[in-house]
Amino acid sequence: MRPTYETSADLRNERDVATFIGHQWGVEMAKTPAKYPYDYVAMEGGKAFALIEIKCRNNEASKYETYIISLDKIVQCQISATIGQIAFYLVVQFTDKLLWWEFSQKEFHIGHGGRFDRGDRQDVEPLVHIPMSYFRKLDA
Repeated sequence: MRPTYETSADLRNERDVATFIGHQWGVEMAKTPAKYPYDYVAMEGGKAFALIEIKCRNNEASKYETYIISLDKIVQCQISATIGQIAFYLVVQFTDKLLWWEFSQKEFHIGHGGRFDRGDRQDVEPLVHIPMSYFRKLDA
């Protein structure tokens, strides 16, 4: 079985971002169980309107030209959003700002890479590269 790298601090940071999103967008943020590929379902009036994956990074948003994320994660999230006929958003908390991106097949390219520092060969995989210019700021 593959190790879980998510810590309690990661979950706390993710929850803080979800709370902020809920307040900003005036929606209820429902946490999903660990088996789901996305972290939250944004609910409005008792109905889901978006699936949300939250990432918290320890760098400024301008450090890289693209944001990379697992192709498998994007595929699984978008399949669920398509079936539910709702949106899929990727929200990323950087050290300097909170940004979000709405899935669109035209806005990224696929590469191959990942993490090598943990010695886990499953960390190297096909990746989606989303240009940072496609992200929008979630204002406070």
